[in-house]
Amino acid sequence: MEESLPRASGEARRRPDRTLRVKMVLLGSSGVGKSSLALRFSKDRFQNPSPTVGCAYLTRVMHLGGATLRLEIWDTAGQEKYHSVTPLYYRGAHAALVVYDICKKETFVRAQLWIRELQRQYVPGSTVLFLVGNKGDLDQDRQVSAQEGQNLAEDKGVSFTETSALSGHQVNELLGAVGRSETNKQTNKQADDKIDLLYPGNPLGGSRPSQFQVFADRVLVLVQPAGFWSVWTGSRRF
Repeated sequence: MEESLPRASGEARRRPDRTLRVKMVLLGSSGVGKSSLALRFSKDRFQNPSPTVGCAYLTRVMHLGGATLRLEIWDTAGQEKYHSVTPLYYRGAHAALVVYDICKKETFVRAQLWIRELQRQYVPGSTVLFLVGNKGDLDQDRQVSAQEGQNLAEDKGVSFTETSALSGHQVNELLGAVGRSETNKQTNKQADDKIDLLYPGNPLGGSRPSQFQVFADRVLVLVQPAGFWSVWTGSRRF
């Protein structure tokens, strides 16, 4: 499935200038709607699937700004007997969605354990974590308030949203947030890589730069007083 996320009014169409592979894994207890969410992500349709055995794999291609995102969606089994093999599936993920059912308090408690495990496994910033309260269409049966989800997310330093795989509520918005997190990481990585291009006459090494090296949201200014190099960074956007 290939499509663009909704564009802002008046945004001009342009040819994507880069392609990014984004591995996204869904984690959480059995029955919280991970497979339904994965199908909504991939095919934009809903069905109640059978319990996942091991892991299911789906894909989606979408355009976001100047990038083409090739999403690899890994839907992991929630049954406890598969827990020992789940790390094989979330290894190397760019984004991890920890899903719980807003109508089942125990799945929210289990989500906290998943977040703890992920944060123990990964270097901060390598994998972006999202806490997702699913089945928002069953608000009348809610056992976990949105505020509880938000509080947990703030405490753990992760992003939070509530979705409905049935209605599609907030699904595209969540995909957009995943895509933006990865494009931002890539942009920051490219900016940091530019440091290596600086010329050999300074301690940072590299080839001769222009006076101003502009990247991301900061500008690097190089001066050479008394035969050595110093670096100054500012927040001005050029």
